[in-house]
Formats: sequence, C-alpha cells, structure tokens
Amino acid sequence: MLQTIREQPVQASDSRERPRQKPLALVVFLENVGYISGLDLPPWVMAVVDWMTEEYAKLLLRLLGAYRCYDRIAILEDAQASGQTLARTLVAMSASHTLDLLLLVHGQEQCLVGYKGREFVDVSNPSSAISTVTVQAVPG
Repeated sequence: MLQTIREQPVQASDSRERPRQKPLALVVFLENVGYISGLDLPPWVMAVVDWMTEEYAKLLLRLLGAYRCYDRIAILEDAQASGQTLARTLVAMSASHTLDLLLLVHGQEQCLVGYKGREFVDVSNPSSAISTVTVQAVPG
C-alpha cells in the first residue's frame, strides 16, 4: 500500500517556525516491454502484454490512493520512458515539489530498460543529467 507521511501544519501559537515544505509529487517511470521470459512471442502479443500491464499499474495507483497522497503525478510511459525525459522531468519538478520516484521497469546491471526495450537509462554514470538531482533511495 502506498503511504505518505506528512507533517502537520504549524499552528500560529507554536513558537517553533518551520520552513515551508514543498508539495509532494510522484514520478512514475513505467515500461513493461511485453517480454515474457522463455516465450518467443509475436510483436502484436508483446504489444498487448505491454499495454495491459501498464494500464494495470496505473489502475493500481488509483486504487491504492496515490492520487489522494500526491499533489502531482507524472507518468512516463511508452516513448516518454527515456533517460532524457526522466532527467528533464526530475529536474523540472524538483524545482517546485519534493519528489518520490517509482520505477516500474525491467532492468539490467546499472541500467533501466525503457521504451520498447531499446532505450537504456544508465543509472551509474555520474555525468548523466539524472545526477543533477539529489536522490535518496528508499527500498520498498
């Protein structure tokens, strides 16, 4: 279940002043590719599997209350499931929001597999645009 802990607003009578918190946003990097291990599927079947699993993931976000917990949600899927789009989205949204990043993708060592299995996002390269955003990993 998705859970978010938010601080309670500070009352005027509270002598402790806290900095104003940024609103909370969720960035979802979503790409299934449609590949099923051990099966040689025709491209149209892989496309159906890809679409169904991604739609199911988006439905679960709604059912589990993500849209009630977050002020903004950006879902990067299909052609948007690329390293450049992920980096641009993280940088742009981090200016105004505190971000959670949900990775619903396949991966290989040190990379995420993006759009149609042809886009690879190198998460180990310190010179990549993604490294311009401070990321704290929280295992889940």
